[in-house]
Amino acid sequence: MSQARKFLEDAAHTVHESFVADRTILSFDEYLELLWNDPVRQLRDSACYLRDVFDFGGTEQVRTPLGEHRRFCLFDAATDGDAVPLFGQEGAQEAAYRHLNGFVQLGRVNRLILLHGPNGSGKSTLVNLLVRAMENYSHTPEGALYRFHWILPNERRMRSGIGFGQRGRNDSAESAEVVLGIHSYARMRGEELDARIRCDMKDHPLLLLRPEERQHLVAELKGAERLPEDFELPNYLARGDLCHKCREIHDALLATYDGDYLQVLAHAQVERFYISRRYRRGAVTVEPQLGVDADVRQVTADQSLHRLPAPLSHTPLLEVLGDLVDANRGIIEFSDILKRPPQSYKYLLTSIETQRVNLGACLVYLDMVLVASTNDAQLFEFKASPEFASFKGRMELVRVPYLLRCGDERRLYEKQLEPAALRKHLSPNVGRVAALWAVLTRMRKPEKDAFTPDVRTLVDGLTPLEKARLYDRGETPRRLSSGQAKLLLANLRTVHDEGVQRLDYEGAIGASAREMSTVLLAAAQSAEHSCVSVPALLKELERLVQDRTLFPFLRQEVLGSYYDNAKFIDLARQEWLDIVDEEVRTSSGLVEDAQHIELLHRYLRQVSAWLKKDKILDTVTGQLIPPDEAFMKRVESAVAPQGEDVKDVRQSLVSRVANFSVSHPGAVLDLEQVFAAELTRLKSDFYEQHKKRLARLLKSFLELTSDPDKELSTPELREAARFRETFLSARGYCRSCGAEAVGYLLRHRYEA
Repeated sequence: MSQARKFLEDAAHTVHESFVADRTILSFDEYLELLWNDPVRQLRDSACYLRDVFDFGGTEQVRTPLGEHRRFCLFDAATDGDAVPLFGQEGAQEAAYRHLNGFVQLGRVNRLILLHGPNGSGKSTLVNLLVRAMENYSHTPEGALYRFHWILPNERRMRSGIGFGQRGRNDSAESAEVVLGIHSYARMRGEELDARIRCDMKDHPLLLLRPEERQHLVAELKGAERLPEDFELPNYLARGDLCHKCREIHDALLATYDGDYLQVLAHAQVERFYISRRYRRGAVTVEPQLGVDADVRQVTADQSLHRLPAPLSHTPLLEVLGDLVDANRGIIEFSDILKRPPQSYKYLLTSIETQRVNLGACLVYLDMVLVASTNDAQLFEFKASPEFASFKGRMELVRVPYLLRCGDERRLYEKQLEPAALRKHLSPNVGRVAALWAVLTRMRKPEKDAFTPDVRTLVDGLTPLEKARLYDRGETPRRLSSGQAKLLLANLRTVHDEGVQRLDYEGAIGASAREMSTVLLAAAQSAEHSCVSVPALLKELERLVQDRTLFPFLRQEVLGSYYDNAKFIDLARQEWLDIVDEEVRTSSGLVEDAQHIELLHRYLRQVSAWLKKDKILDTVTGQLIPPDEAFMKRVESAVAPQGEDVKDVRQSLVSRVANFSVSHPGAVLDLEQVFAAELTRLKSDFYEQHKKRLARLLKSFLELTSDPDKELSTPELREAARFRETFLSARGYCRSCGAEAVGYLLRHRYEA
């Protein structure tokens, strides 16, 4: 046997085993057995299914300065390399999940979930990841979904006229499979069939039973303790009905068999199906257009179905089609829904309320979650229109604003800036600087009258950069006293949510990630820079802000330090220089990070003893001595705000240690986390005293970089060589962008 033939047979065997294991084709009897063994999963409507998709992916707790938030892992797209994760937006995720839970408790989807926010804020990404998670879940045993088709045997090939040839049961059919003691045509194929008629709506197999029988089945399952006593069938399964075509076939079969219901069910072929946006199975996106998103046509007028048995060929079978039909049993997304005239989607008012759509010739029962998206400007305009009164009770609004935390925004850009796609070396910190500038453009000047008098002064003085650091790291301005800083952090949620009801709420206006992607791509294509570097990015930002007609956020009037996009470039530049300065200092080897941490440890021990009025053991003399006041003041001159009361400073620092112990029981104190700002200030203070030595080191580094083969003839060059190896390898710079960053730092900080 050839290798190619063996490969093909192995593949065929694998596919067959998967087909059998997934129970892809079942008779109705087999499906009922499956339902009996796993009723909770088989008695779900679309809302419950989608809620389970959220749960199946798992959750994690995300800690931010605003508190802990639940994040649903399905939005991380960790298993899909080509998917863009949804960074941040935990509030939007939680709101969508909460609404789904409401639908499940109610037993039906009675609202359209409307995602709204500025252009490029992640609304489509949220839906795309949700659909992708549904697709993946539908391929798991837990996410199995089933529909049914009608199997009509070929009368000429049946021994005694199976199917429509005779009235009543015929137990002598060779080709009818016996399952659970009942005949079934579910696995017939090829020449054995006259027709296989699919259900356009992907109707749930349980709809083949009458409503009262469905309720009786639920009662039986409860009696057998297969379902909890408080379980209620969703409205779709409790009161829904077969589509028009399936109803006509069902009734024709029932008449043919003189009411023998088991003979009718013998023609039902239950099939597992999988959610697929590509093939429009249970997942459809509707672009802005006119007309009802469903239609109907007569099947029996189609000559391609001339082989239908006689009883059906004279029955007016109607085929339904369209977006609503394809999306049934799943999710439908109306993209930019408010770009359509209101009259084009007024039919949704009734459809959402009744879970049905009237196509004139027939009623179609729906089971789907309806999601739509729009931008804030269109929603604001729609709210002012007379039509909004009809829709507001049938919508659940979910805000999806621009990200306000630099960390989330940076991760988004770092995902986009993958070196393989750029075809250029990516210099460190490009995503970080781009994220800072974008977030600064989104900061809104606070309305000070919205706050209590004690908070008003603090909020009124906040700059965009200070707000960005507050939201991202909970870092308060150094100019504040410890009491003021504590008060500001206590009111951080109020600061964040101020103006949320306005059209220009914080996160509604600013540079979008979509626009920033264009800027980053332009920086990557710059002929002036061999790497995708921060200087290249800054040049592109300077070009962007020169044309104020490009985007609305560029046309905002500058208010104090807010909305000054050109100034934000300078702030981003200074932030980057701070980062490079820290990288240079750490790589220089003048002092190790551990020494700064040990210094802070020693200081905290002294402060703790001072507050308790205790003495400290002198490790040299073995004597108990008072805390070293001179040492504490020397450290405080570097880390504490000027003019701050010494006792308040010391009490605040020790309180942070206590708070860490309470929130992390049993954990070792992480000084780098709890006192990150203080450690940075200690390092800055140390290196300020060694600035001239560092400047000489950087010049020697540039000398070596321009001439890699230069002989290390002096101690300065040998020290620069060691620095070069540490700086380039540890930080991710290449020779080119490393020299560019150091040269930029030298010109702007050390030679200024």
